Amino acid sequence: MRLLKRATLTAAITKGDLLTHSDTGAAGLHAFADDGGDTAATSPLPIFGVATADVATTNTTASLISVEVPLENYVEWEIDVDSDGGLVASDVGGLRDVDTLGRNLDRSKTIRRDIKITRLVSSTVAIGVLQNTPNTVSVRNVQVST
Repeated sequence: MRLLKRATLTAAITKGDLLTHSDTGAAGLHAFADDGGDTAATSPLPIFGVATADVATTNTTASLISVEVPLENYVEWEIDVDSDGGLVASDVGGLRDVDTLGRNLDRSKTIRRDIKITRLVSSTVAIGVLQNTPNTVSVRNVQVST
């Protein structure tokens, strides 16, 4: 999809960043980290998708950018885990938060419960489903064969 980005970015958008609208009233999408990575359970920041290209802070027009958005329910995504602690088999089925950078799964937090872990790839990579909460993560789509 092509969606409108915010004209003034205080943090560049990097390919793979999750994108959200501002809670300050500025129109357009921007990187999650641009709002300070607010992961509180009451955070009003809805996540719309994942950036498919870099956008520099010097790009000061409110222009359309490409965004990967999961349109189906229960789409599985490959998700990196933050450095706080590795995943273990007993984490499968659990709900975990996005880390404060908005780019990884945080195994140690269960306040927002953004990701349902469906499979374990390694201690640093999980397969999960994005939950219907205001936050998601910077992830890579995984093709699942049936």
